[in-house]
Amino acid sequence: MDHLEKLSSALDDLRKTETVCDFMIKVGEESFPVHRNVLIAASDYFRAMLSHDTKERQEGFVDMKEVEPDAVKLCIKFMYTGATTVTMEVVENVLPAAGIMQLNALSENCVEVLEENVKAENCISVLKLARTHSFTDLEENALELFRENYNFEEFGDFVELEKEGLVERISDFSLRNELAWEIMINWIKLNVEVRSKDILEFIKLLDWDPFPSTLLLEKLQAEPVFIENQKCKDFLMIQLFSNLARLKYGISVNNCLILHKFSEEYEHVTNQAKVIICEFLKNQINLISKDERFQSLSRETFMEIFRTSHSNCFCDESARWDALMTWIKHDNERKTLLPKLVEYIRFDRLSEDFLKNKIPNESLFSEYPECYETIFEALHVRSSMDKNYIAVLYPGGKIYTMNFADHSWRKLPDLPSEGIIDGLFTIHNKLCVLLGCILLYLSENGSEWLKRRIIEESPDDETCAKIVTYGNCVYVVQNEMLGCYDSSTNEWKESFPGCGFEQFFAAMNKDRIWVAGTEETSKFFSLSLNSWGDVRRSSKKSENFSMAQLEENIYSIGLITPEKKKSHHRVVRYKDSDWKRIGDFPVDVATKSFAFTVNDRLLVLLSGTFYIYDELGDSWGVFCKLPIYKKGGLISSDKTSPTLNPISVCGFKGNLDNIGKVELG
Repeated sequence: MDHLEKLSSALDDLRKTETVCDFMIKVGEESFPVHRNVLIAASDYFRAMLSHDTKERQEGFVDMKEVEPDAVKLCIKFMYTGATTVTMEVVENVLPAAGIMQLNALSENCVEVLEENVKAENCISVLKLARTHSFTDLEENALELFRENYNFEEFGDFVELEKEGLVERISDFSLRNELAWEIMINWIKLNVEVRSKDILEFIKLLDWDPFPSTLLLEKLQAEPVFIENQKCKDFLMIQLFSNLARLKYGISVNNCLILHKFSEEYEHVTNQAKVIICEFLKNQINLISKDERFQSLSRETFMEIFRTSHSNCFCDESARWDALMTWIKHDNERKTLLPKLVEYIRFDRLSEDFLKNKIPNESLFSEYPECYETIFEALHVRSSMDKNYIAVLYPGGKIYTMNFADHSWRKLPDLPSEGIIDGLFTIHNKLCVLLGCILLYLSENGSEWLKRRIIEESPDDETCAKIVTYGNCVYVVQNEMLGCYDSSTNEWKESFPGCGFEQFFAAMNKDRIWVAGTEETSKFFSLSLNSWGDVRRSSKKSENFSMAQLEENIYSIGLITPEKKKSHHRVVRYKDSDWKRIGDFPVDVATKSFAFTVNDRLLVLLSGTFYIYDELGDSWGVFCKLPIYKKGGLISSDKTSPTLNPISVCGFKGNLDNIGKVELG
């Protein structure tokens, strides 16, 4: 039986028996005679009080504190009738009384009244009520109204407040830092000479646990009253630069140029903090260069971040070229630096189209023809610095890499053993892996994995996910979702439909993502149309085992069984808008095979052997054997020990000469 049924039953008993009041509620000088049965039926508070041997039950009354008589009268009416009229004039008093008596329905009625009547004029009082009684949604609505409608001149009570009152209001509202600062500085500016001496006390009222937002830093940087106060600047510098771990976490594309400017102006910033900022500028130059403040970087700063930024910068080399030209053209006096700065561009990493069309059309080169000599030398010399490698990922995050030319093996830094999505892949000549929300990429010298957060929430690791790349983009393909990370804008999008397959393989060329299910069905996703289409259907039974992309071609390896004929392992290539069969695979292919590309060649790792495709001869041959891997590492042969199979294979470019070779036992 619920409370309403109990109340109805109690009222029926009263009507039949005409029971006189047997309990009293006292509030100050006023008393309200009531019936115990009604209170017990309507209120958990009174049920607990009157159903046990309490002092109130023995004495026949309760003396209620911290409530108003009129509010108690409304509560009693509600307990007897199940309804009452609550207005904005009385809601502030009714709420605490309803809360004490545990009249949840009446409390909800009060909240509804507040929600229906909250507006700019009363949002401050509603905010205080909501916060006092822990009405989270109502509190946020009232606070948002205050934020949206805040106008210092219209809030006369703020203008007239003394310092202590303003401090109390700021603390009470728990406003976001930006709005709290606006209120503080407006109050100070009403009487700068007198009130500016308290600015440090106000600054300390802000919430400094999270790293300051870019908007707050911009406001502080632009406010003379703050900047000209040395104690305020000292306090801010401590918040920004004293904790190096916090600085690493808090620095971003939006705030790094502000932090850099502060670090140059403040003499006590440590060298370690300056290194963190400088390294961030180097590695994010493609995104930072879109900020207008980037153009105002000093010559010394730009030279510092540009001359070594290629080492670990996660961007296409064309983005670094654009950043260079943006900075150079901002000031005519910088043009003389062009021949020197061009030396730091990796022209061997620029596309053929970029080299043919964009660079020759650069007008500045006509003034400095020596730049062409630098380009020609770079294309011939620097390209020889990079070598081709095959990376093999084993369970437990162990990675070994083989030099494509001399077949020597090296061990890369371990990856975390759990959370890897799909496996190894490359973009911008970087060996990468997606680990939950984080993209890890190998540093230029192969000594460490660098982090780049790209997703707020990681893909579901219980479903099949495949990663493909093209240009600046990394695509994560799943059954129900297709997500895209654009490294040129540092944005993640997941508004595309998934492929609809539970198990599949994927590859990509130009604007199409090709997906082959483990059975005969295959699909492609058109990025220009944002839709999926079927590749084609065959009457022959087929199974797909692996896919890879080389230049603009897609290769698919699978088993095909014509009707009433023997099965054979087929390799097909999508080229010039058509699928064509190429040389059949020389051995039986299993689902645990890895197709990949390296040095512009197509390879397949199968059962411990690398097979390589010869396009001229349209045939396959053995490239080399994969050493046996045990938990202790790679060995050349050991027939008695159980071995672990790879979980991912990928080709990439780099120079790992500083990493010692693995001696195979």
